[in-house]
Amino acid sequence: MESRNRDDDAEVFSDAMKDVTPLRPHNLAVINPVKDSRPIPPRHVPDSAENEDKEETAFVRSGIQRIVLRKLRNGQIPIEDEVDLHGDTVREAERHLRAFLLRTQTAGRQRGVRVIHGKGLGSPNQKSVLKDKVNNWLRESEAVLAFCLAGSANGGSGAVHVLLKRATPRK
Repeated sequence: MESRNRDDDAEVFSDAMKDVTPLRPHNLAVINPVKDSRPIPPRHVPDSAENEDKEETAFVRSGIQRIVLRKLRNGQIPIEDEVDLHGDTVREAERHLRAFLLRTQTAGRQRGVRVIHGKGLGSPNQKSVLKDKVNNWLRESEAVLAFCLAGSANGGSGAVHVLLKRATPRK
């Protein structure tokens, strides 16, 4: 008897709704056609590649606690200056980066800075030429205590946040 009531209820409901027009969803974005025909680069990197990239672009100098890297990654260490290496040749980028690291070190305290090397979207093979170079140069620099990929709001895979050690006072 219960199944008959359900069938009757469904039929009554269906009959009552036959003339109803669904409302248009109010939370959908209206997308205007793009006049530019250039392809839009993909925004999302699969998790495994993203995690690989984060680990590959993270460094902590021996003797420095890993919590420092976590603080740098989470934005708990303020970024006070930046250098943008877009458009530089490899030779120019190295010179600019080394000069920037020396210039921005501060006596008496550590300092957070950002190095923007680009994502390589303008490169013929869509791969950043400077990314690996910057990674190596930062590891070689005695001024660097730690570095990691910048957050997505600060350049993502096209930039790194760097913690510089205190500058030694000149005598």
